[in-house]
Amino acid sequence: MGAVPWIVSPPDGGAADLAAALGVRPLTAALLRRRGISTVAEARRFLDPRLEDLADPRSLPGMDRAVECVAQALRAGSRIAVHGDYDVDGVSATAILLRGLRALGAEPLWHLPHRFHDGYGLGSRAVETFGAHGAALLIAADCGITAQDAVARARALGLDVVILDHHQPPADRPAAIIVDPRREGTASVPLCAAGMAFMFVRALRERLAISAPMPAGLVSLAALGTVADVVPLLDDNRRLAAAGLAEMRAAPLPGIKALAEIAGFGGPIAAWHIGWHLGPRLNAPGRLGDPRPSLHLLLTDDPAEARDLAQALDRANRERQEILDRTLTEAIGQAEREASAPALVLAGEGWHPGVVGLVAGRIAEQYRRPAVAIGLVEGVGRGSARSVEGFNLVEALEGCRRHLLGFGGHAMAAGLTVAPEAVAEFRRAFTALAAVGAEDRVRASRLVVDAEVRIEDLTAEWVGEVERLGPFGAGNPEPVLAARGVRALNRRVVGDGRHLRLDVSDGSATIEAIGFSMAGPAELLTFTEAPVDLAVVPERDPQSPDRVRLRVVALEIPGMDPERILADTGALVDRLFARAEDYLGGARYDGAEDAPALHTKVVGVTFDGRQQVLTTLRPGDGLRLVREPANPHDPHAVQVATQDGRALGYLRAPLAGRLSPSIDAGARYRATVSGITGGGDRTIGLNIFLERLDDGDARDARGSAAPRWDAAARFGGQDRAARLAQALGGGQPLSPTQAAVLEAAASGRPLALALSPGRGLAPALACIAALAAREGRCALVVAPLRRQVVHRADQLRARLEPLGLRVCALHGLQGSRERERVDAAVRAGDVDVIVASAEAVAGGRVGGAADRVAAVVGDRLGGPDLPPLIRPFAGAQVCLVNPPALSAAVKFVGAGATVVRDEAVRIGVRMVDNRNAGDRDAVMEEVLRNGEKTVVYANGREECVHLAARMRGRCGEHARLGYLHGGLPARVRQIVVQAFREGRLRSLVTTSALDEEALPPDVRHVVIASLPPDRERFADALGPAGFGPRPVNVTVLFSSDEVPARRRDLDGRAPDRALLASIYRSLRQWRGDGPFWWPDDAAWAHLNAALPDLAPATVDAALAIFEEAGLAAGEATGARSEVQLLAASRRDLAASLRYREGRRDRAAFEECVRWAFQATGIELLQAAAAPAGAGVPAGADAGAPGR
Repeated sequence: MGAVPWIVSPPDGGAADLAAALGVRPLTAALLRRRGISTVAEARRFLDPRLEDLADPRSLPGMDRAVECVAQALRAGSRIAVHGDYDVDGVSATAILLRGLRALGAEPLWHLPHRFHDGYGLGSRAVETFGAHGAALLIAADCGITAQDAVARARALGLDVVILDHHQPPADRPAAIIVDPRREGTASVPLCAAGMAFMFVRALRERLAISAPMPAGLVSLAALGTVADVVPLLDDNRRLAAAGLAEMRAAPLPGIKALAEIAGFGGPIAAWHIGWHLGPRLNAPGRLGDPRPSLHLLLTDDPAEARDLAQALDRANRERQEILDRTLTEAIGQAEREASAPALVLAGEGWHPGVVGLVAGRIAEQYRRPAVAIGLVEGVGRGSARSVEGFNLVEALEGCRRHLLGFGGHAMAAGLTVAPEAVAEFRRAFTALAAVGAEDRVRASRLVVDAEVRIEDLTAEWVGEVERLGPFGAGNPEPVLAARGVRALNRRVVGDGRHLRLDVSDGSATIEAIGFSMAGPAELLTFTEAPVDLAVVPERDPQSPDRVRLRVVALEIPGMDPERILADTGALVDRLFARAEDYLGGARYDGAEDAPALHTKVVGVTFDGRQQVLTTLRPGDGLRLVREPANPHDPHAVQVATQDGRALGYLRAPLAGRLSPSIDAGARYRATVSGITGGGDRTIGLNIFLERLDDGDARDARGSAAPRWDAAARFGGQDRAARLAQALGGGQPLSPTQAAVLEAAASGRPLALALSPGRGLAPALACIAALAAREGRCALVVAPLRRQVVHRADQLRARLEPLGLRVCALHGLQGSRERERVDAAVRAGDVDVIVASAEAVAGGRVGGAADRVAAVVGDRLGGPDLPPLIRPFAGAQVCLVNPPALSAAVKFVGAGATVVRDEAVRIGVRMVDNRNAGDRDAVMEEVLRNGEKTVVYANGREECVHLAARMRGRCGEHARLGYLHGGLPARVRQIVVQAFREGRLRSLVTTSALDEEALPPDVRHVVIASLPPDRERFADALGPAGFGPRPVNVTVLFSSDEVPARRRDLDGRAPDRALLASIYRSLRQWRGDGPFWWPDDAAWAHLNAALPDLAPATVDAALAIFEEAGLAAGEATGARSEVQLLAASRRDLAASLRYREGRRDRAAFEECVRWAFQATGIELLQAAAAPAGAGVPAGADAGAPGR
C-alpha cells in the first residue's frame, strides 16, 4: 500500500474565546473543540479527569440486580465462581473481581479458558466443574453474552448467573442477570469488561455500606483492560485510564512493576506502554493456550514471584512474536496477490489460532481495509476479523452466517469458525459485502492532521498543555501536527537499523525527531537533502523531560520521487563528487555515535580569550558539552566548556554531526581533559576524552527486537533449501552446482566445495549458514585472513540480516570494548552466524559457543593444522569451501562427504600487463574512453575518490563514471551498484567494499589499479566477469612503488617482530620499569628520535600487542593510558591475536608481492581464468594457525 494521504483540519476561529477562558494556547483549545468539547465547564472536566467524577455504576442497566444477587451470596456465605477470558481485558476483569471479592471476605473459585482445550467463552465443562465444587453463583466476565447453553446448564445445576460482558448481545440473550456496558439514556461510550468489573465492585461496596477506599490496584487493572481492549478513551473510560496510569506510576502492583521492568522501557508508564509493552506480554500466554500465568501475575503481592512470572510472560511473548512473524509473512504474501480486493480473507494451514487476531489487525492496518485471518487446524478454521471505520464486522458476518459455523464480537473486531471447504464461499460473500462503500472508506482513512505549525511553537510548555488531553488512544487520538518544508540537518538509522532519527529545522528552530520503523528514507534524505513535510506527534524526550522531540508518523517529499531523483544518473554522479569529503573527512568518525568512548581534539581554541582559560586546565579535569542547535554556522555545533561554563572551543564539525542527534535525544557524555599541548611560543591545544554514559539507542519504543530466524518455518516443505537459496540469490534459479551444495547442506553431510565468486558462492555460503542457524544453534565461518573475515561478514550480513539472522565478526583488530561486546553476545547465544579468523578460533575465542555450533564452514582453509581448528566442534557439519587442495580436503572430511567442484573457467579473460607503467592515469584514461562497462579497483577510500576524480577530469562527464567505497551510506551503495548494473553508470571506481557477486556479467574491462592485499583477491575481484562467451580485458596497473606504503599500513595494524622489538627496547631504555603515558608528547619525542620512520598508529598497535602478550600492563585514564613494560623473559608475542593475524596478513601480502612482480603475463592470466581452487599456490597452508 502507498502512503496514507493527509488532510489538514481547517483553522478553528472559535477556539480563541475558549483558549482565553482556560488560559491555554488557541491550538490546545482547537484540539478540545475537535473532541466535541465546546464549553469551559466541559473543558475543565476533560482536562482534569478524576475518579470521583465516574458515573453512578447503578446507571448501567442490570447493575442493581447483579449487585443484590452477589450481596446476598456474600451474606449467606455461598460459594462464588468467576469465569473470565484469555485476553488482557478478560484477565484484568477477572483479577478485579477476585481481588474485590477477597477484600470482602470471599474466596471465590475461578477459571480462565484454555484457548485450545476449552475454546472461547463460557463453556458447559467449566460450569460443571464449578457446580461440582459447590458454587452457587457464577460471575462471567468478558464472556457469557452468547453462551445460552452454558448458562442454561448453570441454572439447571442451581447456580445464579451474572454476566459482565461488553460484546454485542444476540437477539436471544441467556437467562441470566446481564449488566449492559452502556448507560441508559446517554451517548456515553461503553465500558470494557475490566471497566464493568471495576464499576461492579464499586457498586457492591456501596451496597454493603463499606466506606473504606477501593482496594489498591483495582483501578490499575481497569486501566490495563481499558487501554488494551482499545475502547474509546472518553467519558468513564478516560477517567479509569487516567486514574489507573497515575496509580501505576505512584504505587504499581508488584506484577505490573515487574512486567514493566522486564519490558525494559524507561520513564513513567503511559497508555502506549500498555498497548505496546505490557498488553502483548499479558496476552501472550493466552494466545499460546493457557492464560493462567497472566492472572497469577496480576494477583500476586510477592515481588519475587512477580519477577518469575514476568520473565515467563516475556518468554511466552517472544515465542508469540516468532509465530506471528512466520504467519504474517505468509499472510502478506496472500494479501499482495489480492491487494485490489475491498476486503482480505486470508487462510493458511497450521496458522496458530492465537495469532490470527494479530495478523488480521496488521493486515487491516497496512492495507486499510477489513481483514480476516483464518488458521486451518485439524479440520476446523478458526479466525479473527479486524475492521476499519465505517464497516461493521458483526453485521457483515451476520450476512455470511450460512457459510460459518459460528461467530461473535463487535463492530471492529470479531472471531469466527468456519469449515475449511467453506472458506472460498465465505471469502466471496464477505468481500461482496465489503465492496459496498469501499471507496468512501478509503477516502475516510486519510491521516487527519490537526494543524500546521512552526517548530519554534513546539515548546515544552505547550506539550505540557497537550499532555492534559491524554491519556490518548481509541476515540481520543494523539494530536498530529504538520511541519512543512523542513530540512533534515542530520539523520541516522538507529535501533538495529529500523528507525530514523533526524535533526529538523524550518528556519525558526531546530528539533530532534524519531520515526519508528521508518529507516527506509534515511539514505535518500542523506543524499538528496530535499525539504520534507512531516506529520508528527510532539512529546517530551523520555530522558530529558524539559526537552521536546517529535515522533514522526508520516513523511513526504513534496513534488519529488526520491527513488527517481537518485535514479537520475547525472544527479547521482554530481552528488557523489560534490559530497565526497562528507564521506572521507568524517570516515574517522564512522560509528562514533555508537562508540562507548573516543578521544578528539577541540577546535576554535584561539578565539575570545580561550587561550587564557586553557592555562588553568590539567589532565583529568571535567568538562561540559553544550549543544548549540541555534548556532548560525552549524546547527549541529557542540561547544566544549569548563564546568563553570567558560567556553573553550568546539568539537570538530564531522564529529559533532555524528554526536549531536544522540545528545539531543538524551545521550550523555563525560568529557575530561586528556592533554594540553603547546605553550610558550606555541598555541595551546586541548585534547579531550569522551565517554558515553547511557546504553546507546533504545530499542523500538513501540515494538520488540526483530523476530528470530526459523528456516523450517519461513521456508517450509521439501524444497526448503532451494526456496531459501532463491530468496538469498535474488530469486534467480539454482545452478546445478548450487543445487548440489544445498542438498548436502540440508542433509547435514560433510561437504568439500570449489566454487568461484561470481558463480553464486556468497548466496551458497549464506544458505549453508542459514540452514545451520536453527533451534538455538549457529554457524561458524572460519577464514584465514582478517580481510577475508570482514569481507565475508559484510556479504553475509547483507543477505542474512534482512531475514532476521544476526551475524558477527571475530578478529584481532577489534578494540577491547568491541571484543567484550562480541564475546558476550557469542556466550549468550545472541548470534546466529559467527565469522572468525583462523587465529581467533585457534585462540579459543569461539570456545564458549562450541556446543551451539551446528556447522563449521572453512573458507579457504586447509593444511595439516586444519584438524585442531575443527576438533572443538565435534558433531558439527563440516563444509570446506575453496580449500587450497581439494583432494586433501576430501580426505579430511572423510567418507560419505559430498564433493562439489564448479569447473567453470573464465574463457573470455584477456590479460593486459601494464605493471609498473610510467603513466598509469593515461593507461586508465584510454581504457575508460572505450565506452564499455569498466570497473577499476583502488586501495582504500581516499585513493578511490581521488582516482575517480582524476579520471572524471580527464575523461569528462560523458564517461558516466561513479565511485563506491565503504564510507558511502548503504542505500547509496545499493543505488550505485544498480546504476552500474543497468548501464546508467558505465565505469565504476571501487574498493573491496564492493560485493564482487553484485558485478554485472557484461563488464568488459577490469582494471586492477592497486596491488591486491593477497593473491586470492586478484581473481575474486573479477566476480562473474569472463565466465560467459564475451571477452573481458583485465588491465594490471599495480606498481612496486606501492609496496613501502602498503607495508607501513600493515605496521599500523600489526608491526612485525623486528619492529616490535625495536619499539620495546627503545621504551625500556627510556623508562626502564617505570610507567609512561601514551599518547604523550614526551613518549613520542623519544620514539621519533630513536625510530624516525615510526608512525603513531604503529605505536598504538605495538602497545596493544604488548598488553595482549603480557609484555605490558596498561590502565586507561581518559584518552590516554598509563603503560608499564614488563620483563620479556618467557613472553611470546604469539599470545597476541592481533600479532598472529598480522603475521598472517604480512605473509599473505609478501607472497602476493613476490608473485605479482615475478609472475609472467601468462601466469597472471592463469590466475584470473582458472576454476575455483586452482589458483592458490601449492604448499600455502592458509589454514594453519600461528604458532
